[in-house]
Amino acid sequence: MFLERAMGNETGGRSILSLGLMPYMTSSIILQMFHLLTKDVKHTSQQRTYRQTLALTLVISILQAFLRCRELVFRPLGIDLWTLYLMTMTVLVGGAFFMVWLIQRNLSKGIGGQSVFILVNLLKNVRERIAVFSGEILSGQSSLILYVTLIISLIILAISMTLIILVTILTEQAEVRIPVRKVMISNSFVKDDYVAIKLNPIGTMPVMFVMTFFSIPYYILKVLDYLLRGNENVQYWVELLNLNTYVGVAVYAVMLGVLTVALAVVHVNPSDMADDMQKTGDFIIGVSPGKNTMHAFRNSVVFTAMISTLVFWVLVVLPMLLRIYVGDGNDIYLLPATIVIMTGVTLNLIEEVRTVRVLQQYELFL
Repeated sequence: MFLERAMGNETGGRSILSLGLMPYMTSSIILQMFHLLTKDVKHTSQQRTYRQTLALTLVISILQAFLRCRELVFRPLGIDLWTLYLMTMTVLVGGAFFMVWLIQRNLSKGIGGQSVFILVNLLKNVRERIAVFSGEILSGQSSLILYVTLIISLIILAISMTLIILVTILTEQAEVRIPVRKVMISNSFVKDDYVAIKLNPIGTMPVMFVMTFFSIPYYILKVLDYLLRGNENVQYWVELLNLNTYVGVAVYAVMLGVLTVALAVVHVNPSDMADDMQKTGDFIIGVSPGKNTMHAFRNSVVFTAMISTLVFWVLVVLPMLLRIYVGDGNDIYLLPATIVIMTGVTLNLIEEVRTVRVLQQYELFL
């Protein structure tokens, strides 16, 4: 599945940690999305959210463990096949919850929470994708032409990855500044007052969210395909959610755009911003307070989110289309999505480290 390949999950592994972070990450993303869209973040305690995440993680890990068992070949041991399935699924689900335990330990004792584990997975994914790409170029042979081709290809790949990282960082750090007047401030700098809206208010979250929306229906359809023994309707929908087809990529692109805009509006919350400004007497230059201010903020957020959508389409969707057009099944075309997510996770991790270091400087006063 694309989500697992992009995130570096051990899809071909046969260890207790074969499910990796996917069950917990998928559960966390689904609940974050639910709370953001229902605006229920402020009214939900961390303990309640954690219990909901664990429950959903259990369901998803059981589903993924069953599909993983379908890929395994069991030796005849005189034990019923479903008994072997149950034993294997128990081990895999236990491994998934061991990963949850590690994440919680890092949350309480370390820095970054699950971001550290995600980053390790992503780096592993990049290394493996490049290794497979290099192996396919050499094709088990050794000649000067092939080595020169490999070196040129790796240089082009390195330049492309660097550009993707730079564009992602620029999009994350850039902001739109809306000039405002603050009535409580009267000094020489009053003309420079502004409200800043990030060009990408929610970072790389939409990329991961859309992957989740693809993965859950895909897993359910795969189970239905097994239970219904090759039902044509089920197989059609499995193909529809496959990013190896133009239709699948088109659905992915539309969902990515819709989620980027919707999550940006929900996250920034133009209505609350307008209300806060009206209460303090501040106003946007040339815009009356109240609804007009709210519309001005919302239009700015939608505009910035649409720019972010275009950036995501170029960085993530375009390589997917190129992969289909070329007819190459190599996962190197999925590497841009991995790089975008990895850059976003790294930036969040760096920001958290900076915050911790600032807090340490004020320990004596806290």
